[in-house]
Amino acid sequence: MDLLLRRWLVRTVLLGALLSLAALVGDPGAVPSGAPASRSDGLSASGATAAVDAVPAVVQDGATIDVERSLVAERAFDADAVLDLVDYEWEELLPGWTVTFSAGRDDLLGGTWSGERRVEIYVRDAHEPADLAMTLAHEVAHALDAVYFDDADRARWSVARGIDESEWWVDGGGNDFAAGSGDLAESFAVWTVGGPSYAALGPPDDGELALLEDLFTLPTADG
Repeated sequence: MDLLLRRWLVRTVLLGALLSLAALVGDPGAVPSGAPASRSDGLSASGATAAVDAVPAVVQDGATIDVERSLVAERAFDADAVLDLVDYEWEELLPGWTVTFSAGRDDLLGGTWSGERRVEIYVRDAHEPADLAMTLAHEVAHALDAVYFDDADRARWSVARGIDESEWWVDGGGNDFAAGSGDLAESFAVWTVGGPSYAALGPPDDGELALLEDLFTLPTADG
């Protein structure tokens, strides 16, 4: 009986030690499945991101909008003020996607993870709604590109802008303003929000704006 009791105590202690070790290691965070592109201010970024502690999600006609709790607590962040500035009905075109407004990062303004159907917008203290709307529109364009565009669509934009279509995507976290995907996304942001463009080729001209409207008249879009 004493031997059995000792064996039980040893197993219990070992199990407790293993559980404690697992708790210390924890979840290292979700690793994105290759962000096609991201809006940055010129610095390279890490590919990993931790889970976000968000307020209860609001579903906007298909896409889900989350706001990190710290943004609400520290600055009463209003996501609607940002969403209203994007003049394009994108939410219904991205069912199952999640857009999360998270605390600011020094290396990125936003990112898109198409494999996870996820967009993150990083909110810095100095950001106004118009700044965030430009980043949101840029990342939404990446998501729409990944879901709806094909090589022919990308070729049309590349030819119009004089871009090498073979260099469409950039490595996750990289500056994409000179790549095809980033040029398209930044031009979409100019078209839908009206802010300044950071694209290497500058803002789209009238003909390119007309092409954007044609390209982004997607199958389930209203009108």
